[in-house]
Amino acid sequence: MSKLLSVVTLLVVALCGCSPADKPLTGYVEGEYVYVGPTTCGVLESIAVVDGSQTHAGDVLFHLDTARLKADLGAAEAGVRKARATLADLEKGKRPEEVDVIKRKLDDAQARLDNAKIEYERAAKLIETNTVSQSSVDALKMQYLSAQASVSQVKGELAVASLGGREDLLRAAKDDIEIQEQRTSQARELLREACPRAVSDAYVERVMYRVGEYVPAGAAVVMLLPRENRKIRFFVSQEQLPRIRLGQTVTASADGVEKAFRARVSYISSEAEFTPPVIYSVESRSKLVFMVEARPETFDEALRPGLPLSLRLD
Repeated sequence: MSKLLSVVTLLVVALCGCSPADKPLTGYVEGEYVYVGPTTCGVLESIAVVDGSQTHAGDVLFHLDTARLKADLGAAEAGVRKARATLADLEKGKRPEEVDVIKRKLDDAQARLDNAKIEYERAAKLIETNTVSQSSVDALKMQYLSAQASVSQVKGELAVASLGGREDLLRAAKDDIEIQEQRTSQARELLREACPRAVSDAYVERVMYRVGEYVPAGAAVVMLLPRENRKIRFFVSQEQLPRIRLGQTVTASADGVEKAFRARVSYISSEAEFTPPVIYSVESRSKLVFMVEARPETFDEALRPGLPLSLRLD
């Protein structure tokens, strides 16, 4: 009888020493999914992944029909070439053929000036002998002055023809080049985004569309779970909360998995909430808890989203 009493006494002491803070914590694996889709609309031409497959950083995930996007890119590149040609033409001034015409016009004007000068100077000498009238001399003088004005005018035309376009036209041409280059850059980016690549190693959770289907702009085509986007979420009571700190390690285990997982606390909620349904139980249904998240120290394929876990604080 005394032996039985001793055993009962030990059990009572053990149960009394098991405080709520020492009880194992309950949690589960949470996945942060990445939804990959195009920024433009189009028909899904091909897809390089399937549900449940693995993809690596840089792998192409799918292709949209890019015929329209390639045509847009070609038109934008042609616009750049045209704008650059316009600027070059303005900077060079008139074409050589047009300049040659003005030069010939200047030669004719200069010849008329030389002839008018000779006629005027001859008449000016003859007026002293009364061989010609004053009115004739005045008329020749007017022809001479007119010829001088014509030469000056044509010289001005030649100078202008040798210059580039006006400053405002040159500035407008440069602005047009910038606009066309931006259009080209945008068209090239849209073409690239029509064939997106994985940014990191990831598990393909789900493919949302099939080849031949129309994909709206911004719609998710592939649902990915990157390796680094898995975390452990668990809940602690108010009594256990003081024992939790950022950076603290926890050890998690799951039924049917031989090894344990180590993780570091990365987030502690500042607000209490009722026990979530995923870990709902009769004992905890009316208790307020605080959500805590921990990041696994190493990646393990066994940490699948939704996997129930038992955790202990290290």
